[in-house]
Amino acid sequence: MCGFVAIYQPVSATYDLKSLVRMTQAIAHRGPDDYGYCTSMQGSIAVWRDAPPKGVTAPGVAMGHRRLSILDLSEAGRQPFLSADNRYAMVYNGEVFNYKELRKELENAGVRFHTNTDTEVVLAAFLHWHTECFNRFNGMWAIVIWDRLTNSLIACRDRFGIKPLYYQQIGNNWTFASEIKAILDNPTAIKGINALVLAQYLLDFGNPRDGNTFFEQVYEVLPGTYMELTPTSTRTKRYWNPPIKSNYITNFPTLEDAADYLRCLLTDSVALRMRSDVRIGTMMSGGMDSTSVISVVRSLMDSSNVAQQATGDQLQAFSAIFRGTNIDEEPLIDEVCAYLDVNANKVFPHQQNDPLALLYTSIWHLERPYFNSVPLVHTLLMRKARSIGVKVVLNGHGPDEMLAGYPTKYIPSVIADALAGLRWSDAIHEINCMRDVHKLGRLRTLRRAINILTTRVPLLKPARARSESLSLLTHEMRDIVSRHLYRYARISSMNCLNNALHEDFFYQSLPKWLHLEDRISMSESIEARLPFLDYRIVEFAFSLPNQYKIQNGMTKLVLRKAMEKYLPQSVITHTRKVPFSGPDREWICGPLRPWLTATFLNGKAHLYDYLNATAVRELLRDFLDSPSTRTHQYQVWRFITTELWMQIYFYGKRTC
Repeated sequence: MCGFVAIYQPVSATYDLKSLVRMTQAIAHRGPDDYGYCTSMQGSIAVWRDAPPKGVTAPGVAMGHRRLSILDLSEAGRQPFLSADNRYAMVYNGEVFNYKELRKELENAGVRFHTNTDTEVVLAAFLHWHTECFNRFNGMWAIVIWDRLTNSLIACRDRFGIKPLYYQQIGNNWTFASEIKAILDNPTAIKGINALVLAQYLLDFGNPRDGNTFFEQVYEVLPGTYMELTPTSTRTKRYWNPPIKSNYITNFPTLEDAADYLRCLLTDSVALRMRSDVRIGTMMSGGMDSTSVISVVRSLMDSSNVAQQATGDQLQAFSAIFRGTNIDEEPLIDEVCAYLDVNANKVFPHQQNDPLALLYTSIWHLERPYFNSVPLVHTLLMRKARSIGVKVVLNGHGPDEMLAGYPTKYIPSVIADALAGLRWSDAIHEINCMRDVHKLGRLRTLRRAINILTTRVPLLKPARARSESLSLLTHEMRDIVSRHLYRYARISSMNCLNNALHEDFFYQSLPKWLHLEDRISMSESIEARLPFLDYRIVEFAFSLPNQYKIQNGMTKLVLRKAMEKYLPQSVITHTRKVPFSGPDREWICGPLRPWLTATFLNGKAHLYDYLNATAVRELLRDFLDSPSTRTHQYQVWRFITTELWMQIYFYGKRTC
């Protein structure tokens, strides 16, 4: 797990090596254990650390790398990594967890290895299979590989975008990096706000799409794709396509069959992600996802020396506790820890008296605004893990967006599918279950289902909500939004649930979580691994019919069935979806209130260049006087984090 910078200049130019070092040091938190650089020079490659070569003028690349040592802690894993013949240079961030299996396959084909790193296996796989190797990788990665002889470059990102990879093109020169701040530290970088992305975010929390970011002319390599650059051409190719199922023909005739297979897949996925030469722990809430991962880890500890060595005598779990609130899951956490013999390490976000300092730190690392205080809570959890020597954590992201974990969002989609299929009794049954299990009125549920059925998962909110949000924008920002129509779900499936899951998994909900997970874990120099995002599990999940995901008001049904013998029944039957959140209102109305008042009510916030100051001040006063409206809570948090993002990246007020 690492961070890197790669500057590609297909024509002859002089490298500014001091800038390369500065850009690489900007992301030193991603790799505090080691570092290295390489540059092209007169048709060869020079590798260096503290004494850069002189007279570097040849076309090619300059690369910088920061290493977080996880596998093979020796200097053999230092990057940039060169092929034996010095033709290829590679920088790589992430882990290819099946590297041992790939290594054996390559050895059988005659390839000889000189280290025990997965890095060498990744480059050898590319040399042997070229870009076909990406489909053989099981893991998370961002990779840049340069070919000295052809002066060409490949930049690739994993299937789901777990690991980040950004770029900016200025003329013929390209800069790639693991984080945007490294690109912005290039003296020639274009630095500005992407007004369209910002407007759409301020309007409805929309996630940037099509490779756009919040920064002008800074883009991300799309998940599941690679870019190939030569002196005369540029092309982007998708090596993996998201699964689309419109007419389900499942290989699993019963729910029990599907559940057994899911358990097998998850066990193998966790086993691969337990490969580590440093200590592993887990993040934990009281929900199905993280506790499922922990259950599998515990079973592997009893049967696998690899797992036992990685975790030590007792598995360490890390949880946020919110006593006295409706988001507290401490009783379930304690029950699972006792049931599985796991040590609970708890953090108490309410005890933080200075969330503003945490805010500056988290926004600096996130490089974007965020709509709640989860990044702050996650920072506390990662700091706790690092403080007791845990360097790798497993987390449970993914099932909500592929197995339908949000009842009020996804059950109406199931009802819409029943209505479309004229299965009236099924629709009525799930409508009644929504009332009985999740306390949502039948008429309200029916209206949601009909809206989904008629609009096929629009990305815009209802007209009333749009009108309220638009009133907050300046006239200029409204014009920007009006010139760019929102797009609908991109798939042709007539299955409403599948459309909704596809949109959330690949474009909206999950990408935001993955962005947060990478940035906050790496800010504390910790590697986060996500077992549910094994591509085999994802492809399996999207092959399942609705009734294996939602039935009788129960969400993630196949996962509950898979884990029913391995977790307490209180977890299996728990139906209330508790979102991972933080003390948003308490912090806004408490320790953040003086800053909020000085910046937005009594001052001229930079955000007022984009928002209607009068409307924002009115909304803030209403919220501070009566902080009970959930929508306003998210809007206020959005104002705070956007203002801080602008201060940090465009007005030099970095205090982290």
